[in-house]
Amino acid sequence: MSELLNTKHQHIESLDVAPDGLVALATSSLTGEVWDGRLVVLRCAADAARAEVIASVETEVGNAAVAWAGPGLVASGDDAGNVTVWRFGTGAAGAAGDEERLPVAVYSEHDQAVTCVACAPGGARLASGSADGTVRVWACGAAAQAERCLQHKPAEPWLECGVAAAAWLSAELLSTCDEEGKVRLWDLRVPAAVRAVAREGCGSGCLAPLDETSLASGTRAGDVAIHDLRSGSGGRAGQHITSRRVSLGRGAVRCLSARPGGAPLAAAGHADGSLSLVDLSTLAARPVPAAHSDVVSGVGWLPPSDGAHASLLSCGWDKRLVATEVQ
Repeated sequence: MSELLNTKHQHIESLDVAPDGLVALATSSLTGEVWDGRLVVLRCAADAARAEVIASVETEVGNAAVAWAGPGLVASGDDAGNVTVWRFGTGAAGAAGDEERLPVAVYSEHDQAVTCVACAPGGARLASGSADGTVRVWACGAAAQAERCLQHKPAEPWLECGVAAAAWLSAELLSTCDEEGKVRLWDLRVPAAVRAVAREGCGSGCLAPLDETSLASGTRAGDVAIHDLRSGSGGRAGQHITSRRVSLGRGAVRCLSARPGGAPLAAAGHADGSLSLVDLSTLAARPVPAAHSDVVSGVGWLPPSDGAHASLLSCGWDKRLVATEVQ
């Protein structure tokens, strides 16, 4: 286990790993009456024992979400309801000029804080979810209004139903989950977009696409569920998805990431600071040695070097980014 970064004064709220191994972080800190924050891009060493900050930018409000939107492009979501696409220079440390850190596009249609951002395969579309209960789909990098607004409606009209997570399964299929525990599959090729629904029975906090036909979600009850999306493809809007689940016996699952390639394995980060690994074939779960002293807010996998074990990255409210070797 290696500590790669300690932000000292800012919670790390989210992380995303690019295919080339660059890591983007979103941070926030409470200063008086508002949150301010920072976006950070790092390059990790091949052995994941250390990392170099190669670009960063300060923001006036805190950032809750981050996702790679293409080579050198990072999308972020903040507490003021804005979604921003940034262009970062990713060469040697300090080599990027200020012009390379200016926003490419800013989207400001959400009424409340942005809770998640996700970029579709190929980078053409960007989805953002918000505490206002909407998911908006944007043409990534284009300064224009959202092309779709997808509504998570609460069970009762007086209840709030914030969106917790969004994940793309393909360029046209988007999955989302909300605080009421509903996981939705949206088919953006048709006007009536909701194709299928899974009900968790308790709040859902995170999603991890496994392939175009299956999806994992984590819940406040500490469960991980595997959803078979083929069970919701019968053509009837709102059809229910069949699911398998495992209880991890720990705190709420706050973040989830499937390991790319190799054995079917997912990492889960918990509200109590712990980490778990789940075998997606058998649903057998095992703990990971304690890495954090507060909420784990993000997990992701570094691409393995030749002959190396996979490295799991985790970040949290304890202000640390940690790498853990996974056998």
